[in-house]
Amino acid sequence: MKKRSFFCNPLFVVTSVCLLICIIYIIFLIPNGWFSNAELSNAQLSIELSININEADWEELSLLPGIGSKRAMDIVAYREQSGPFQSIQEIQNVPGIGPSVYSNIETVICV
Repeated sequence: MKKRSFFCNPLFVVTSVCLLICIIYIIFLIPNGWFSNAELSNAQLSIELSININEADWEELSLLPGIGSKRAMDIVAYREQSGPFQSIQEIQNVPGIGPSVYSNIETVICV
């Protein structure tokens, strides 16, 4: 009796076909299906960021929109002279921070 080749073994064939299907699935379906870039870019992600203006140093404050290092240092100086802010609106007392700057940062600051 002639011995069959390993490649003709039914278990090898079934395993190879399953492996091939898995590879095709990973290559084509995952990148273009559930996790496609279009779906990720259209997803609405909600990240809440809030900087406590009474505790943040000037480097953290400078990350706020419209607040550079100079204004951030002014906020810290104002806080050191006048004490902690009682409300977020009080930050408008800092020179250089008016209503337009305040409207850009009011949603990302807290006391």
